[in-house]
Amino acid sequence: MTTPAQLHFDMVVIGFGKGGKTLAGAYAKTGKNVALIEQSTGMYGGTCINIGCVPTKALVHRADEFRASGERTIEEANVAYESAVVFRDKLTGMMRAKNREILLSNETAKLIDGHARFISDTEVEVTAGEDTLRVTADYFIVNTGAVSVIPPIEGIRESERVLTSTELQKLTPRPKRLGIIGGGPIGVEFAGI
Repeated sequence: MTTPAQLHFDMVVIGFGKGGKTLAGAYAKTGKNVALIEQSTGMYGGTCINIGCVPTKALVHRADEFRASGERTIEEANVAYESAVVFRDKLTGMMRAKNREILLSNETAKLIDGHARFISDTEVEVTAGEDTLRVTADYFIVNTGAVSVIPPIEGIRESERVLTSTELQKLTPRPKRLGIIGGGPIGVEFAGI
């Protein structure tokens, strides 16, 4: 059995969301060695950029443009929706890449892709596939983002037709009918889309 590689940093941020990336970047600019650990390359930049504000606003914007254009057939709506999804994916992809570039423009910042778990007060184990890395730090910041809440409704978790807002964003083709549980910002946006 091989011993995992080990690195030490002044600070480790777990999660690439807005607060964590900003803190990691600011700390690295002071010359401190900083690692930012993210388990999904699809979440660079955090919830807002990838599964929250930005992608839903992009879809809302395209839906508004469609309504204003006067086109009304189902076929035109389906084509417009597919186009909106492509636009959203390009936008979030560019934002993820820019966030990565900004972080790594700091010479003392390191990005580590993998799943972190604490094994002591001063050490995390990061796994990516079969690779394992031990990381120690003087300070750890946990910045792990948002998770959709599924209400305690009997049978809801077993249904194949129930989707979280994150899952709904990836659904194609456009659903013909949609019922939304919850009136938060993302739910209201999907009602408008």
